[in-house]
Amino acid sequence: MDREKIELMKERFQISSYFDPKDIQTNGTGYKACCPFHKETIPSFFISNKNVWFCFGCNEGGDVFTFLMKKNNSTFSDIYDDFLEKLNLAEDKKQKKPAKKRNETYSKLLNASNIFFRKSLLKNQQAITYLKEKRGLSEENISLFELGYVNGVLNFIEEEELSKSLAEELFLIRSSETGYYDFLKNRITIPLFSKDEIIGFAHRSIDSDADFKYLHPTNNVMFKKNSFLYGLNWSAEHIKEKDAVIITEGYFDFISLYSHGVQNSVAVLGTNLFSDQVKTLGKLT
Repeated sequence: MDREKIELMKERFQISSYFDPKDIQTNGTGYKACCPFHKETIPSFFISNKNVWFCFGCNEGGDVFTFLMKKNNSTFSDIYDDFLEKLNLAEDKKQKKPAKKRNETYSKLLNASNIFFRKSLLKNQQAITYLKEKRGLSEENISLFELGYVNGVLNFIEEEELSKSLAEELFLIRSSETGYYDFLKNRITIPLFSKDEIIGFAHRSIDSDADFKYLHPTNNVMFKKNSFLYGLNWSAEHIKEKDAVIITEGYFDFISLYSHGVQNSVAVLGTNLFSDQVKTLGKLT
């Protein structure tokens, strides 16, 4: 890490900006507020004009890095990477611009497919019956988890002039010597989220004689199975609040628990728990 960049970050990213304006007051050349790390009614948290904080209640202090590390339960590296992206420094911009453009192309394809899948669900009574009667889901839950239906997506990709090579990489179609073809038939689509971004789809067959009930995406530029936790985009705050997490095996296990009020859970997509997943959960508990 670059020491000069770190010092620039300490100056550029003001601690006061992470407070709601109604919760912070000016105090001479700095600010004061009720501490975000413990309950109090009289402000004991102070920010100096050098962007350094100290809480007399906690008897702790530091710079913007230590503040966000404590506030978000993050590592120094996490904060540094986030700041680096926001600063958009020239040398990093050169390296990141191609990757950013590529990810935007993937995201466009995934978001367009998700809309297509959700519209397709509304037209297929068998799929709706499966979700409502067999899985016990309400229309509200179907909408919340953005569940859809697919019985082939190649025609849609061609009509929308989307990239077929990217679609194959994202596990939406396949190819052979004779060209691209559909392999996703009569399946519920389950979008996989990283925060608010779709990074792939899982697919659950509604045919009782299907060879494979579930099809999961293969690792690609957007999706990494060993680090992915299904449902974390909905449950992260609940896990933090309860300081506990319930780990389930599959998508519908999570959806069922969450729909019935047990909202501090995640699914690991199988029976194995990987070290990257443990690290992610460790930051929340």
